[in-house]
Amino acid sequence: MTRAAIRPAAMVLAALLLGGAAGGPPPLRPLRDASVLYEVEVAAGGAPRAVSRLRMSWQAATGALRVEPDGPAGWMLVDTAAGRAVLVLDAQRGVVSLPPAAAAELGNGFPAGTGFRRAGSAEFAGRACALWRVSVPAHGERTLCLTADGLMLSTDAVRVGGRPARLRAVAVDEGAQDPARFRVPPDYRPMRPPAP
Repeated sequence: MTRAAIRPAAMVLAALLLGGAAGGPPPLRPLRDASVLYEVEVAAGGAPRAVSRLRMSWQAATGALRVEPDGPAGWMLVDTAAGRAVLVLDAQRGVVSLPPAAAAELGNGFPAGTGFRRAGSAEFAGRACALWRVSVPAHGERTLCLTADGLMLSTDAVRVGGRPARLRAVAVDEGAQDPARFRVPPDYRPMRPPAP
């Protein structure tokens, strides 16, 4: 995973790690362990939308988040409580610490001044969710669909590689998550960030 690929992934996470707002939707830090498989559709100009998958898993007790995009490149581990995030590269058995600014962006969600307005309801992966129109300063309006217990099931509030993208949940598992999946393997070594 190149440094250019890390930034779009961080933007996806920032849109997903919603901290909540007074009078707004529920926070997107689930009350229970959960794992959601999303289908990611990226606009490709006049060509058909490119489709990939992304799995996000939460460990509610620790506030840890694991993000696994399609492919063997690596996965991200975010400690929302401590404001730290790392990129884990299994093939190299290495771990890259993301800059503090990126970790802060991932943990803080939407900026101050963001407005939320109910916009109906929908269903994804067999789960009902409330639609919210989200007005982000300097970025315009986006749509999120959140369950009553804080899981995001869809959003168009992301850009990947500078292009608009949509995430839609295709499978939801609210069972207990294996704590080992939220730790960097002990024999992995620190690495420098990949070249751009």
